[in-house]
This record gives sequence, C-alpha cells and structure tokens, in this order.
Amino acid sequence: MARLLIIDDEESLCRVLEIAFGKRGHMVDTATTGQAAKEKIDSQPYDIILADIRLPDATGLELLEHARDAKIRTPFILITAVPTMSTAIQAVNLGAYRYVIKTDSLVEELCSVVERVLGELALREENLRLHLAPIAGSITGIAATGQEEIQIPAEGFEFERHVAQVEKQYLQAALQSAGGERREAAALLKMSYRSFGKYAKKYGI
Repeated sequence: MARLLIIDDEESLCRVLEIAFGKRGHMVDTATTGQAAKEKIDSQPYDIILADIRLPDATGLELLEHARDAKIRTPFILITAVPTMSTAIQAVNLGAYRYVIKTDSLVEELCSVVERVLGELALREENLRLHLAPIAGSITGIAATGQEEIQIPAEGFEFERHVAQVEKQYLQAALQSAGGERREAAALLKMSYRSFGKYAKKYGI
C-alpha cells in the first residue's frame, strides 16, 4: 500500500483516479489547486505525486521544483493534455519520473506507471538497506551494545525532553550521512520512509 497525492483541477478526474487507486489498496489524497498541493506536499510524506502540468494558480513543474527545493525527493508523474518539447525537457531536468499524456487510457496507464515506480522504489530501498547496513550499525552500535555509560544527575532531568533531543540528533545525523536524501536516511535508521517523515515533521527537520 502506498500514499499517493493526485493534483488536478478536474475534480471528476481526481475522483476517478482516487477510486482506481483505492481499489488497488492505495491511500489517496487530492488537490485541485497549486496552493492546496503545496500545503499537502509540505505537511506529510507521499510515496508518489501525480500532478497536472496546468493548474489555475501554478504548474506541475512549479510544484515539482517546490518539492525539490524542500529536499523532497518523492517521484513525480506529470500529466498533460497539451504536450510540448519544452515542458518535457523541463520535466526531465527537474527530475520528473514520467511525463504522461492525457488519453482515453489515462487511468490504466497511470495505474501501470505507479505500480512500476513502487516496484523500483522497493528494490532501491532493499539495495540501500543491504548496502548501508554496516553504516547504520556504526551509528547505533554504542547504544545497542550498552557501551555508553549513562549518568543521571542528582537533581534528575526531563526524560521526554532528553529523548526527543536524542531522536532529533539521530535524524539529523542520518540526513547528513545520506546527503539530504530522506529515503536513504530512513534506510540508515532502519525505518520506513513514512515513519521518517513523521519524525522529521515532529522535529521540524
């Protein structure tokens, strides 16, 4: 199951896609304006974002650029009814996963593309997990083996605040080690991308 964000000013298309992906077990959020889309992108992690090129107050390319500026590497599938070479080139340069043209078979094609992306992401995360396992072990080794001596002052301390500080430090250290890539950072900490996003939001990272 994946969490998808569908961005299109056609509410009927959003509804059709929501039903189609829902039948496949996915969770779907929708947005019909650029502003609403940005708020959703900033507020929670998504596995895939599908965005129309033309919106009333923005473009799909602007939303993709907004996400990349925020270091959000979620795969973008851009949709258009009027394909042009310039927008296709921009989409590729900004790192869009796929550029899909609206046709009568749009729903079927998008479902196929989404499943392909999810398969590639699962394979990538597994490869990262295997490749980065020694690094993750070095990050957590001291605490896991009990080698770190914990000193509690006589006056005591605020446990929850201390734990929160440590959690934040681990998140920041993993992000730094992963070069800002959240999926890689999640793999370093052996947690799901969604869980990492939840903790990152909690600590304003």
